[in-house]
Amino acid sequence: MKIVITSLKYNIGHYSHLAAYYRLFEKLGFEPIFLIHKSYYKLDTNNDYQKISEKRIFKLESCNYLFIYSPSFKNIIIQILFKFFYKCKIVYVFHEPFDSVKTYLSSGFSRKRVAMLFLNHLYHKAVIKLTSIVILPSKSSMDAFGKRFSLYKKDKYQTSLIFNDELKEENENILNKKYISYIGTISADHAFSEYLNFAMYCAENGLLRGITFLIASKNFLDSEQMSKVSKYVESGNIKLLVGKPLMTEEINRCFAESAVVWNAYHRSMQSGVLPKAFMFKTPVIILRKNDNEFVEEGKTALLLNSNTDFIEISEAIKKIVENQVFYSENCRNSFIQYFFNESKTEEYKKIFKISDIETKSL
Repeated sequence: MKIVITSLKYNIGHYSHLAAYYRLFEKLGFEPIFLIHKSYYKLDTNNDYQKISEKRIFKLESCNYLFIYSPSFKNIIIQILFKFFYKCKIVYVFHEPFDSVKTYLSSGFSRKRVAMLFLNHLYHKAVIKLTSIVILPSKSSMDAFGKRFSLYKKDKYQTSLIFNDELKEENENILNKKYISYIGTISADHAFSEYLNFAMYCAENGLLRGITFLIASKNFLDSEQMSKVSKYVESGNIKLLVGKPLMTEEINRCFAESAVVWNAYHRSMQSGVLPKAFMFKTPVIILRKNDNEFVEEGKTALLLNSNTDFIEISEAIKKIVENQVFYSENCRNSFIQYFFNESKTEEYKKIFKISDIETKSL
């Protein structure tokens, strides 16, 4: 059986997931084919994955499933074409159903941004209407879907986003962890301002000596932020890797060399940062209100009451650094349990209603 995996909006951070789904579907006995943005092609340096372009989608002999990983307005057109031309089932990974206007505004979003999110919600109503199976990556996303899409009678499953294992031998040395890192999109809901203020506070007051604060993001810091941090960058207290998309190896190195990763977001329905941190044996700090099914306090993370209480944050980081081996081992185990694609075979057999006999014969 053929399954077409599509992601027509480029995001370098999504490539790890796409590759993991490809390998998982191979293991389940499918013939996977990528229908992806052309910018992803350069990441497939060994040409490991079968691909088809948008112009050639009618050249397929058949297609049993269309698996949509990321949102794009092109998805609706692709869904209609595949649904009516190939009569296939459509599976949609719904990362983040609309929460509430109040939640978004309290997280620091502008009214304009909230309006855009609401328009995106309306777009998703059309997408879900054409979808056969909905995959939701966390309990909170499942709950939000239940509130916003209760009239849509779809098969829905809660299962985490997945990864191939990208940990390499040279990244395994936990003694090389030297950063307190903010990795990913610079945004209000990720509490970037709070992270930046904490980093500057530590530098000014001599807290967490010997540890550097790393900011790794495709985004630029704005002029006001740059003026604030420039002296700390010069002193070596803060390191910047910003303003351009980082390649997978660069991103992985950031995670591998981090002692702690900032996950103390104002809100979080699902995070690609958390599993990647765990993959590279790196614990996180997270707000208590965002506690979720993937973290264990005192083992893989420490929960904070506030992301503005700098003493509480520094004490949590010190505790983790002093027990780095313990936390790192637990993080690695959690990655294998929750996020490693090879651990998800049985779940996806149930989602696609595949028996062990069918897996061997597909």
